[in-house]
Amino acid sequence: MLEPAPKPLVDLKSWRYLMAALEPKQQLYVELRTQGSTPVVAASMAGYADPDATAARLEKDLTVRTAIEYSLRKLSHETQVTRNDVINMFQDAFRVASTSGEMTMAAREIGKIIGAYAPIQIETKSHVHITKEKIAGMSDEELARMAAIEGESTRIEDGEISQEAG
Repeated sequence: MLEPAPKPLVDLKSWRYLMAALEPKQQLYVELRTQGSTPVVAASMAGYADPDATAARLEKDLTVRTAIEYSLRKLSHETQVTRNDVINMFQDAFRVASTSGEMTMAAREIGKIIGAYAPIQIETKSHVHITKEKIAGMSDEELARMAAIEGESTRIEDGEISQEAG
């Protein structure tokens, strides 16, 4: 039995106001994301010239992110299907799967829903005070050592720079 859907985060009037604040391409992007498209596919289908860069920018835009969240909650309320219902459906599919491929697909979808595949951000900081003139006078080996990531060694062979774990 499906659990009752939560109350929508905003009323229909507020949702319409939020959507009206977006440009037409942004509105289409939000609709496509709500329907399950990936950010890059949604940006491409919405007609943006550089879908990769635009998707990254739109996913950081507070108004667009809020519109996507509100649209998903609105859709959940309209369909009476919650996130937990979807997870339960994939768990059922996993239990009755007849092949390892079907099990993997169900497990992957559950992982996506719960955020198990969220990208890991690695932050690096560098405090190098150097002038253009000094960089221009450096050898390839000196430049490679300067660019090396901590814990890695840098090697130059036949004009090719490679980094190896140290």
